[in-house]
Amino acid sequence: MNIQDHIAKINWSLGNKLVIVVFGFVNFFQISMMDTSSFGLWYIILAINQWAMLVSQNFSLQGMIQFGMDKSTRAKADLLSLGLHSFISLLACGLYIIADLLIDFDLGDKVGLFIFVLIASNIFRYFILKFLQREYRYKEYFFVELIYYATISAFIFYRFFTTKVIEVEELVWLFVIAELACSILGLLLIAKDMKLSIKGAPTLKEFINFTVPLALHALAFSVPKKLDVLVARLFFSLSDIGIYSAAKTLFRVFEETGYAAQAILYPASKKGLNANDEQRIVSLLIKGTSAMFVSFAILAIVLNLGLTEFIVSTFLPVKYLSSIGQFNMLVIAALMIPFSSMNVFIMAEGKSKLISKYAIEGAIVFMALISVIGYLNMPNLLPLGYGIFLVYYGIRCYLYIRKTYGYSVKKIFSIIPDSINFIRDKILKR
Repeated sequence: MNIQDHIAKINWSLGNKLVIVVFGFVNFFQISMMDTSSFGLWYIILAINQWAMLVSQNFSLQGMIQFGMDKSTRAKADLLSLGLHSFISLLACGLYIIADLLIDFDLGDKVGLFIFVLIASNIFRYFILKFLQREYRYKEYFFVELIYYATISAFIFYRFFTTKVIEVEELVWLFVIAELACSILGLLLIAKDMKLSIKGAPTLKEFINFTVPLALHALAFSVPKKLDVLVARLFFSLSDIGIYSAAKTLFRVFEETGYAAQAILYPASKKGLNANDEQRIVSLLIKGTSAMFVSFAILAIVLNLGLTEFIVSTFLPVKYLSSIGQFNMLVIAALMIPFSSMNVFIMAEGKSKLISKYAIEGAIVFMALISVIGYLNMPNLLPLGYGIFLVYYGIRCYLYIRKTYGYSVKKIFSIIPDSINFIRDKILKR
């Protein structure tokens, strides 16, 4: 992979992640206006919404890329994706309502309604984003997401500079409006290119055979990644969860960087496999994961040396200070995100059952560890659950990639000499 050939796409993708980073700072204003219990409740509602989207897009929307790269099968693949995405999203909402009746998470009477409207209004947004990703239209992707985050940010600032208080219900309807706004823009952008058809390939059976293992993977992956706060609710108070959620909100910067890399690497690796170009795949592996790892390592060092404490103590109330240690634990675990991102190469090979197996194993490890933490009543150790999951899953993905493509661990630092050479060439050309 020649970095220069992809620089525009990379810049727009990074621009999108920069918007999310900026929104992360906006979250400081939101968190500062909420007590720890209210923020804990809001984070659980948001996490369930994101869980539903994560499972649904793997069950349905990943098929848009797998079967939609070929123009002859694109219209049928898009129809199946949209239909299954809508069905699974709403089914996930129903599953939460049933689980709440059986277990009683004690979150309040309106939570079921909040989750339903958030999921329903998010359906088209996720479909549009996956469509734009497949077409490498990262510029339009950027503006669709910008509308979403700008809408939310504007109201948060309005509340901060007027009442300095924001309620959970206000946030729910704010997010619904933002989701609908960016969906309308997205539909206008893709309307002329979106073709849906019931004819041709793939068949529903072929589509589901590919996506079901991915959905199982997402289901297992989402337990420690998204539903950890719901599991934690079985042991801890909403206030404890609110503090942990503040740490996870800060950690989103690292997660979004991983998503950005995967969004670029998966379609590109699929193209490489279709062209039987192993050299392209290896180059993608090395450059993509190395850039992430080195960046994360530098950030982890700086944050643990005191930057986290400065950020939290400057922007958040005293009641959130205990989230500092929790965030720093997550930052160390972030060093495994480049390795876990290697799963897109395994997925592109069609071996989605393999990464599902890794995720299920990791989820079992997570549940065992979080149960011990809950039994010992040690909420400050909550990040260990997700952290250990990332370590386990990342190691499993890396071992497969090393065996298949000969990726030695020392190559994770290869971006350093590559960057030096790139900068030197630019200087010499001047």
